Amino acid sequence: MVEVLSPSTPAHDRATKLPIYAKAGVPEVWLIDPQAKTVEVLKLEGRKYLVDSILAKDQALNSELFPGWELPLKDLFDFRGRF
Repeated sequence: MVEVLSPSTPAHDRATKLPIYAKAGVPEVWLIDPQAKTVEVLKLEGRKYLVDSILAKDQALNSELFPGWELPLKDLFDFRGRF
C-alpha cells in the first residue's frame, strides 16, 4: 500500500488508515512525504506496523514483495522537466 502524506492529514493517514490496513493484512505500507522527500517503509508485525526503514536522498526503495524491483528516490521526487 502506498500513501502520499498531505500536510493537512498526516495524523489521519497514520492513526486511522494504518489500523485498517493492518486488519486487512496488508504486509507493507510506504508513506511518501513529498515535502521531506522521504519514504517510510512500514512492515506488518502481528497486528501493527513497525518502521522497517526511512529512506531519503540518494537511497532507493525496494521491497521483498517485488523481487528485483528498485526505485531510486531521486526518480520519485526530482521529476521536473521529464514530462
